Amino acid sequence: MERSSSSIRRGSNPLAKNLRGRRRLSAPVSATALSSGGGAAARAAAGGAPADVAERDAFERGQTVSINKAINAQEVAVKEKHARTCILGTHHEKGAHTFWSVVNRLPLSSNAVLCWKFCHVFHKLLRDGHPNVLKDSVRYKNELSDMSRMWGHLSEGYGQLCSIYLKLLRTKMEFHTKNPRFPGNLQMSDRQLDETGENDVNNFFQLTVEMFDYLECELNLFQTVFSSLDMSRSVSVTAAGQCRLAPLIQVILDCSHLYDYTVKLLFKLHSCKYKFIYSFLS
Repeated sequence: MERSSSSIRRGSNPLAKNLRGRRRLSAPVSATALSSGGGAAARAAAGGAPADVAERDAFERGQTVSINKAINAQEVAVKEKHARTCILGTHHEKGAHTFWSVVNRLPLSSNAVLCWKFCHVFHKLLRDGHPNVLKDSVRYKNELSDMSRMWGHLSEGYGQLCSIYLKLLRTKMEFHTKNPRFPGNLQMSDRQLDETGENDVNNFFQLTVEMFDYLECELNLFQTVFSSLDMSRSVSVTAAGQCRLAPLIQVILDCSHLYDYTVKLLFKLHSCKYKFIYSFLS
């Protein structure tokens, strides 16, 4: 009896150990399941999707306020803080969808000052905004051309200024679409400039011609702005004068790079010419 009872006790021990082992194995599984279920419940209770929607709505409201403050009918220069907010907004949403959704509701075809300030802000976005600003804006290229022709019929006030500025913006978009290696601010190294031409003299020649057209539009706007100012008095200290002169900062920044690149490309074309003559004679 003692042996049988001891054998029973010894036989019952593995089963008890197995049961205890199952309890230990099942405990982490249940804890994991509970934790995952609790996390999902917590996320559902917290409302992740509504929070994203609320954040998006707050972003759009902030951008709408900044865009309307930057682009208004008052003949004063665009405030940098509002323009900076618009630029940062394009980097936040990685594009210009919000910008164009607000701009499309503005009466750009009926107010020349409003259109002029739109051109200024849009020029800033093309230069310093997210790279996708160009992709989101190309679809409006024809509308900008129509608006340029419309404002070109007005010879007084901001009519001619808006017409030439819109033409410049269209030229800028076309140049960067054809040459995607050039960033909006036109800053690139000499090595990147050489890679753009792919060591082909024909590509360098075509690029030089496009840069000259680009530079001509920039200088044309520069000349038109100064021709519209009253040089008999200091217009740079007046609000109206600053409104006309402020966009020229972007023009100067563009022209400095374009002039530098065209000089380098002309030297490159000149050296390629002599290399061709030398190879032909030899």
